[in-house]
Amino acid sequence: MSRLDFARVSVDNLTFSYGKRNVLNGLTFAAREGELLGLLGPNGAGKTTLFNCILGFRNKEFRGEVLICGESVRKTPARELATRIAYVPQSHSSVFNYSVLDMTLMGASAGMSDLRSPGAKELESAHRALETIGIKALAQRGFMNISGGERQLVMIARALAQNAKILIMDEPTANLDFGNQIRVMTQIRELAERGYTIIISTHNPEHAAGYCDRVMALNHGIIAADGKPSAVLTEELICSLYNITLQQLRRNTK
Repeated sequence: MSRLDFARVSVDNLTFSYGKRNVLNGLTFAAREGELLGLLGPNGAGKTTLFNCILGFRNKEFRGEVLICGESVRKTPARELATRIAYVPQSHSSVFNYSVLDMTLMGASAGMSDLRSPGAKELESAHRALETIGIKALAQRGFMNISGGERQLVMIARALAQNAKILIMDEPTANLDFGNQIRVMTQIRELAERGYTIIISTHNPEHAAGYCDRVMALNHGIIAADGKPSAVLTEELICSLYNITLQQLRRNTK
């Protein structure tokens, strides 16, 4: 059996270019049930492009293979894919001040036919997701009337309401204060312990070290390191990824 077998997310020799500019160069890795994988890398390293390929947004453009629960994203209909994998963006703004419950219900409706309206089943999924994340008390609050950290938790609840077991999160703690960063990362860690497969991108090595089961560093379109945080997160790697000196790093971490 190859290392990609039994994985919920399998990426094999993934290559992607914008015109003549290579962004991803032959990436191969897997993420399994209950694994929290932290993706580190500087701006422009290809993290967002990688997520777009995994989510099926770039099906006609990448070379290689991406399997979700053993099936190619190229061959999986969008509605079916939505029952397997959910996306949590870095931030979200809403034109209308929907209630927290309605925002979460949008996730529960992701795999539905356009002709159907959310019913009791979807409403139950939304309530269950809010309870899982610990924000059920906010259900009737306006999404625009809660804090940034609470909004991010709502976006995670919305992803859970899809009933997908794979979560892709793009810098989930960006622009949050210290306390909200801890609350969000704690919830993400608990979801992994419940069996979710989670891939997050982050610019914070401390989050990767403190919460992730595994860290993968992406630089210049290739995997620069991949393994347990204690083995991967060396001073040399951080300096190389972010183009800083050892002295600068040590001054910042005093």
